[in-house]
Amino acid sequence: MRIPVEKSRPSSRRRRSRSSPPARANNGARDNRRPKLRIFLVEDHPATAHALKTFLCLRRCKVEVATDLDSAVALAPKIEFDVLVCDLNLPDGSGWDLPARLGHRARSRAIAYSALDGPEDLLCSRRAGFAEHVVKGCDPDELIAAIKRVSEGKGLLAASGKRSQGSRRTARRRGP
Repeated sequence: MRIPVEKSRPSSRRRRSRSSPPARANNGARDNRRPKLRIFLVEDHPATAHALKTFLCLRRCKVEVATDLDSAVALAPKIEFDVLVCDLNLPDGSGWDLPARLGHRARSRAIAYSALDGPEDLLCSRRAGFAEHVVKGCDPDELIAAIKRVSEGKGLLAASGKRSQGSRRTARRRGP
């Protein structure tokens, strides 16, 4: 089977010289519309880590990567981060242990990023101190939305925990 190929014709468009930089829409000024979020990504699968880092960098995030619990614990004191995104199945343990090992730096700023998606997994993530639980394979905008919520202190798991505590208090006040 032969596929017809159209012969290329010389373009009549002017080409930009190699020495001239591309034109900037904002007249050379730096883009300061929103600050870069600093993401600490803990992911042991190299292709997933690379893809996530590339995606997040394209979304104006600065990303540091660790590949297991021990390297994450070692790297965390050396970097500043706004949000922790952590896989739960790591070669040297469970990602659910990381918020406790990092202490106050990770509490309420952590997102569990995993294929685990059962109700018990969400509960474990909340109990471990994660503010969000995002399932791998979701729409990338879901991850970005979770990162934004966590960076603003509005994580869904943290919020659900506050609501359930409030409802228990209310129930106690109404009881005998």
